[in-house]
Amino acid sequence: MGLNDSLNENVLKKDIAQEEIIHLQGYTRFAFFSVKEHSFITDGYSIGNNFLACYATLTFVDGQNFIMDTEEYIPMETPVLYRRLSINGKITPGGQVKFSWPETWFEMKGDFSGLEQRTDILAQVMEHTGMALSGPGISKNTLLYSGSFDGEKFFSDMHLTGLQEEPGTMPFLVEIVDGPVKINFMFDLEVSE
Repeated sequence: MGLNDSLNENVLKKDIAQEEIIHLQGYTRFAFFSVKEHSFITDGYSIGNNFLACYATLTFVDGQNFIMDTEEYIPMETPVLYRRLSINGKITPGGQVKFSWPETWFEMKGDFSGLEQRTDILAQVMEHTGMALSGPGISKNTLLYSGSFDGEKFFSDMHLTGLQEEPGTMPFLVEIVDGPVKINFMFDLEVSE
Protein backbone atom coordinates (compact mmCIF):
# COMPACT_ATOMS: atom_id res chain seq x y z
CA MET A 1 0.00 0.00 0.00
CA GLY A 2 1.37 3.41 -0.88
CA LEU A 3 1.29 6.11 1.78
CA ASN A 4 -1.19 8.13 -0.27
CA ASP A 5 -3.48 5.18 -0.97
CA SER A 6 -6.63 4.68 1.04
CA LEU A 7 -6.76 1.68 3.34
CA ASN A 8 -8.20 -1.26 1.48
CA GLU A 9 -9.82 -4.52 2.46
CA ASN A 10 -7.11 -6.98 1.37
CA VAL A 11 -7.23 -10.13 3.44
CA LEU A 12 -3.95 -11.22 5.00
CA LYS A 13 -3.35 -14.62 6.65
CA LYS A 14 -6.65 -14.47 8.50
CA ASP A 15 -9.30 -11.97 9.51
CA ILE A 16 -8.15 -9.79 12.38
CA ALA A 17 -9.99 -10.46 15.61
CA GLN A 18 -10.65 -7.14 17.29
CA GLU A 19 -10.20 -8.00 20.92
CA GLU A 20 -10.48 -5.09 23.31
CA ILE A 21 -6.78 -4.98 24.29
CA ILE A 22 -3.91 -6.86 22.66
CA HIS A 23 -0.46 -6.96 24.27
CA LEU A 24 2.54 -6.75 21.93
CA GLN A 25 6.28 -6.91 22.38
CA GLY A 26 9.30 -6.73 20.14
CA TYR A 27 11.47 -3.91 18.87
CA THR A 28 11.53 -0.51 17.28
CA ARG A 29 14.28 -0.64 14.68
CA PHE A 30 16.20 2.11 12.88
CA ALA A 31 17.96 1.39 9.57
CA PHE A 32 20.26 3.66 7.55
CA PHE A 33 21.50 2.69 4.07
CA SER A 34 24.22 4.62 2.21
CA VAL A 35 23.15 4.79 -1.44
CA LYS A 36 26.59 5.81 -2.73
CA GLU A 37 28.41 3.05 -0.82
CA HIS A 38 25.51 0.64 -1.46
CA SER A 39 25.73 -0.67 2.10
CA PHE A 40 23.95 -0.49 5.44
CA ILE A 41 25.33 1.92 8.00
CA THR A 42 23.05 0.10 10.44
CA ASP A 43 20.16 -2.21 9.58
CA GLY A 44 18.31 -2.26 12.92
CA TYR A 45 18.77 -6.02 13.22
CA SER A 46 22.40 -7.08 13.29
CA ILE A 47 24.62 -4.36 11.80
CA GLY A 48 25.03 -1.71 14.49
CA ASN A 49 22.29 -3.22 16.67
CA ASN A 50 20.26 0.00 16.35
CA PHE A 51 17.00 -0.94 18.09
CA LEU A 52 14.98 -0.48 21.27
CA ALA A 53 12.99 -3.15 23.12
CA CYS A 54 9.30 -2.25 22.81
CA TYR A 55 6.22 -3.26 24.80
CA ALA A 56 2.79 -2.11 23.63
CA THR A 57 -0.92 -2.40 24.18
CA LEU A 58 -3.15 -2.20 21.13
CA THR A 59 -6.69 -1.08 21.95
CA PHE A 60 -9.46 -0.99 19.35
CA VAL A 61 -11.66 2.01 20.13
CA ASP A 62 -14.30 1.73 17.41
CA GLY A 63 -14.40 0.03 14.06
CA GLN A 64 -10.98 0.36 12.44
CA ASN A 65 -9.56 2.92 14.89
CA PHE A 66 -6.98 1.94 17.46
CA ILE A 67 -4.73 3.42 20.13
CA MET A 68 -1.32 1.83 20.62
CA ASP A 69 0.50 2.79 23.81
CA THR A 70 4.19 1.89 23.78
CA GLU A 71 7.18 1.89 26.10
CA GLU A 72 10.63 1.59 24.52
CA TYR A 73 13.71 0.55 26.48
CA ILE A 74 17.42 0.76 25.83
CA PRO A 75 18.39 -2.94 25.94
CA MET A 76 20.98 -3.16 28.70
CA GLU A 77 21.53 -5.57 31.59
CA THR A 78 19.03 -3.39 33.45
CA PRO A 79 16.82 -1.92 30.68
CA VAL A 80 16.39 1.87 30.74
CA LEU A 81 13.07 3.47 29.75
CA TYR A 82 13.77 5.66 26.70
CA ARG A 83 10.36 6.67 25.28
CA ARG A 84 6.57 6.47 25.72
CA LEU A 85 4.18 6.95 22.82
CA SER A 86 0.41 6.97 22.44
CA ILE A 87 -0.37 6.40 18.76
CA ASN A 88 -3.77 6.81 17.08
CA GLY A 89 -4.26 4.86 13.87
CA LYS A 90 -6.39 2.60 11.72
CA ILE A 91 -6.37 -1.12 10.94
CA THR A 92 -8.62 -2.45 8.21
CA PRO A 93 -10.49 -5.74 8.74
CA GLY A 94 -7.87 -7.26 6.40
CA GLY A 95 -5.05 -6.04 8.65
CA GLN A 96 -3.57 -3.02 6.87
CA VAL A 97 -2.16 -0.50 9.37
CA LYS A 98 -1.72 3.25 8.96
CA PHE A 99 -0.75 5.92 11.51
CA SER A 100 1.35 9.00 12.02
CA TRP A 101 3.81 9.89 14.79
CA PRO A 102 1.91 11.59 17.65
CA GLU A 103 2.09 15.38 18.10
CA THR A 104 3.48 14.92 21.61
CA TRP A 105 5.30 12.07 23.35
CA PHE A 106 7.66 11.48 26.27
CA GLU A 107 11.34 10.73 25.77
CA MET A 108 14.51 10.55 27.85
CA LYS A 109 16.02 13.90 28.79
CA GLY A 110 19.47 14.75 27.47
CA ASP A 111 20.94 14.40 30.98
CA PHE A 112 19.29 10.93 31.40
CA SER A 113 17.37 12.13 34.51
CA GLY A 114 13.93 10.94 33.36
CA LEU A 115 11.42 11.60 30.60
CA GLU A 116 10.30 14.92 29.17
CA GLN A 117 7.56 15.86 26.74
CA ARG A 118 8.66 16.29 23.11
CA THR A 119 6.74 17.94 20.28
CA ASP A 120 8.68 18.06 16.97
CA ILE A 121 9.72 14.66 15.62
CA LEU A 122 11.22 16.00 12.39
CA ALA A 123 13.47 18.44 14.28
CA GLN A 124 14.57 15.57 16.51
CA VAL A 125 15.36 13.27 13.56
CA MET A 126 17.31 16.10 11.90
CA GLU A 127 19.26 16.69 15.14
CA HIS A 128 20.07 12.99 15.55
CA THR A 129 21.09 12.54 11.91
CA GLY A 130 22.38 15.97 10.84
CA MET A 131 20.39 15.45 7.65
CA ALA A 132 17.94 17.39 5.53
CA LEU A 133 14.98 15.02 5.18
CA SER A 134 12.55 14.28 2.36
CA GLY A 135 10.45 11.43 1.07
CA PRO A 136 7.10 9.68 1.37
CA GLY A 137 7.46 9.15 5.14
CA ILE A 138 6.93 12.86 5.87
CA SER A 139 3.70 14.85 5.80
CA LYS A 140 2.51 17.88 7.76
CA ASN A 141 5.62 17.95 9.98
CA THR A 142 5.29 14.34 11.13
CA LEU A 143 6.26 10.79 10.16
CA LEU A 144 3.82 8.50 8.33
CA TYR A 145 3.80 4.75 8.98
CA SER A 146 2.06 1.92 7.15
CA GLY A 147 2.18 -1.83 7.50
CA SER A 148 0.13 -4.80 8.60
CA PHE A 149 -1.24 -6.74 11.56
CA ASP A 150 -2.26 -10.37 10.95
CA GLY A 151 -3.49 -11.07 14.47
CA GLU A 152 -0.03 -12.31 15.53
CA LYS A 153 2.57 -9.94 14.06
CA PHE A 154 2.35 -6.13 13.93
CA PHE A 155 4.83 -4.51 11.54
CA SER A 156 4.83 -0.91 10.33
CA ASP A 157 7.53 1.32 8.94
CA MET A 158 8.23 4.64 7.28
CA HIS A 159 10.76 5.70 4.67
CA LEU A 160 12.82 8.88 4.34
CA THR A 161 15.81 10.06 2.37
CA GLY A 162 18.42 12.15 4.11
CA LEU A 163 21.32 14.27 2.90
CA GLN A 164 23.75 14.84 5.74
CA GLU A 165 24.69 18.51 6.17
CA GLU A 166 26.44 18.29 9.55
CA PRO A 167 27.46 15.61 12.05
CA GLY A 168 24.56 13.95 13.80
CA THR A 169 24.31 12.99 17.45
CA MET A 170 23.95 9.25 16.70
CA PRO A 171 27.35 7.54 17.11
CA PHE A 172 27.34 6.11 13.57
CA LEU A 173 26.50 9.51 12.00
CA VAL A 174 29.17 11.72 13.61
CA GLU A 175 31.16 11.56 10.36
CA ILE A 176 29.45 12.99 7.29
CA VAL A 177 27.97 10.35 4.97
CA ASP A 178 28.59 11.26 1.33
CA GLY A 179 25.44 11.17 -0.75
CA PRO A 180 21.86 10.24 0.07
CA VAL A 181 20.94 7.93 2.93
CA LYS A 182 17.77 5.82 2.89
CA ILE A 183 16.21 5.86 6.38
CA ASN A 184 13.69 3.31 7.64
CA PHE A 185 12.12 3.36 11.13
CA MET A 186 10.13 0.24 12.06
CA PHE A 187 7.75 -1.12 14.71
CA ASP A 188 8.44 -4.89 14.68
CA LEU A 189 6.11 -6.46 17.27
CA GLU A 190 4.33 -9.74 18.05
CA VAL A 191 1.42 -10.66 20.27
CA SER A 192 2.66 -11.56 23.75
CA GLU A 193 1.05 -13.84 26.32
